[in-house]
Amino acid sequence: MNQSTKWIIGVVVIVVVAVVGYFVSKDPGDPVSTELIKIGAILPLTGSGSYWGEEVQRGMQLALDEINKKSKNLEIIFEDTQSQVNVAVSSAQKLINIDRVNALYGHFSGIALAVSPVAKNANIPFYYSAFTGTPLIDNELSFKGFINFDEPCEKYAKYIKEQGIEKLALINEAGDAYLFCKNGLNKYYSDNNIEIVDSLTGKDFRTMLLQLKSKSIESVVFVTYEPSSASIFKQINDLGINFKSMFCEQNDCYTSRVKEQAGYVSNLIYFDPVIRPEFIEKVEKKYGPIDEAKLTPIAFAYEDTLRMYTASLKCSKLHSSCFTLSLSEGYASEVFEDAPTRERTYYPELQYVLVGDSGQETVINLDK
Repeated sequence: MNQSTKWIIGVVVIVVVAVVGYFVSKDPGDPVSTELIKIGAILPLTGSGSYWGEEVQRGMQLALDEINKKSKNLEIIFEDTQSQVNVAVSSAQKLINIDRVNALYGHFSGIALAVSPVAKNANIPFYYSAFTGTPLIDNELSFKGFINFDEPCEKYAKYIKEQGIEKLALINEAGDAYLFCKNGLNKYYSDNNIEIVDSLTGKDFRTMLLQLKSKSIESVVFVTYEPSSASIFKQINDLGINFKSMFCEQNDCYTSRVKEQAGYVSNLIYFDPVIRPEFIEKVEKKYGPIDEAKLTPIAFAYEDTLRMYTASLKCSKLHSSCFTLSLSEGYASEVFEDAPTRERTYYPELQYVLVGDSGQETVINLDK
């Protein structure tokens, strides 16, 4: 064996020892996957939900661009649900069977409820952003990344109870999401004091509103989407109905578009997550000045994409149960001021804003 051959063998041995030593000493929690990660995003990019879906796509794209500057191993395949549940199911099946995605991602309660069983049958993770918590119960490979309605509705119920309000209505068009809000309301109000209005149809809600007035309803909680919210608030103003208090999530009920169509609505309390100023600056650097209501879906989508990507790095072969488990592990949010994770969901800190008689908006504390 000549000297050159000995030298080459020596180098190979050193490299092999170094590589083996790296993997032996490597922390099990360190990233291990270098595979291409494919996420199927099922979003309402057209139709009545497009006001939300378009912003979600921008948030995911912002995260995707940042990730692929470094690793280039994340792919997101976008499918448009056209704001229809049956299209969402077909999209999920296509993403699973043709595109062979590693995980599904969707928004809105109706879509989450329809897609979760499809993901479960295919044994792939389903990460969704919606009010409903049912997929968490029915599908152990699901993870929820959105506001949980139980807590804000409980805080609101305590607030209006202290104001002397006895009867309230809960108006819903988001699948079973209202049930989670109702759980919170029931901490202070019995079912006999809560009027449920479910399954909204059309755009004329005047009869419904007049019926609530005739039943001496003093407060209304909305689990509605932007188009219906705009119509309802306009008709409340047109009819001159003055509920003592109303409550909703800002991005589905009191956006700039709602204000343009309906005018301001007094005695309304809305809530939304507290977003870090650094993230707002990042978004506006990319997209320019942005309305606060549009910022929230961008924020959730960016956060969710980073969480999914970070979880996937920990899972060799992108094993489904590993992926879901990794989503539930500690994660330092870059988007929200506080977003602790527990029970396969995370809880962003919320702020509550009161709209006064002249339309002025004031942050209030419902934790008292």
